[in-house]
Amino acid sequence: VVKRQPSQKTGIFNKLIMAYTRRILFVCLFMMLGWQGFTQTPDEVEPYRHSSFVMGVPQHLFVNGLRIEIDKPLGNLQKWLIIAPTLYYKGKQGSWFSSRRLMDGMEGAGLDIMYRYYPSWRKGGGGGYLSAGGGIRYLNFRYSGYRWDEFRQNDLTYYRYDTGSWNRQLTTANIKFTLGYQQVFNRHFAIDLFVGAGFKYTDAKQPADVTIIFDSNDPENLDYTGLLLIGGIRFGMGW
Repeated sequence: VVKRQPSQKTGIFNKLIMAYTRRILFVCLFMMLGWQGFTQTPDEVEPYRHSSFVMGVPQHLFVNGLRIEIDKPLGNLQKWLIIAPTLYYKGKQGSWFSSRRLMDGMEGAGLDIMYRYYPSWRKGGGGGYLSAGGGIRYLNFRYSGYRWDEFRQNDLTYYRYDTGSWNRQLTTANIKFTLGYQQVFNRHFAIDLFVGAGFKYTDAKQPADVTIIFDSNDPENLDYTGLLLIGGIRFGMGW
């Protein structure tokens, strides 16, 4: 009996599902419990017109990122523009949350721009929404370890496998589509949850003599390229 080995595409898809299933199920359950429909408007809430929201996105801390999202209405409260800058920093091994890959340090920045549409803006603020957009990100990683080192002696070129340090740069572009629900408490405190999908492309550059192979097929790696399943939470203040 010959056992059929799963294809590479099947393996990547299984990794993607395993990486995000619990996250997506949690967000979906929370949204189902709090969802009040796209068109319901509670009459008992006094109308309030928000001019902006400043929201934090805590899940980015797990990849050593600090992200805020600034929401501004576009003419009316059903259409919003979201500008989301992110800063990344890891000063040494073990700083912030634990990393899946040992590195000496990391720094970088990213910017996402999203358009959000509320089919029915609730009088107290928030409600169900759809959003779409994309962004870019640049990261610089610092590593140390074994690599091929070239040197000259007596007019001859030699190579030796020795310890050294190097940098690895990742440039990423993404597009994504999400749906979610925002709840506003006491006019100013807001929390929302979202799920969605998208696609991410990553261009990686590192010295040619570095022999370490990075897995770009793992959805939880920062250098991943492929389909994205998105889920998360935001919270912050509105005025």
